[in-house]
Amino acid sequence: MEEFDLRTFLSVAVIAGTPGRIKGTRCAVSRSSRYLGAGAIAEVEALAGLVAERLAAGNGA
Repeated sequence: MEEFDLRTFLSVAVIAGTPGRIKGTRCAVSRSSRYLGAGAIAEVEALAGLVAERLAAGNGA
């Protein structure tokens, strides 16, 4: 990460289908050093959940 000057990184799995399979990840990055509280993490998890729902419904690539 140092070569890109990234100081903060968060990755959340996108899990869809039955049985649940990892289809990808949603990531958030910043060049600033930041504290990611529970609220910020929950927002990225919610986005990953929405992507998973679309994939499970057959509306995603």
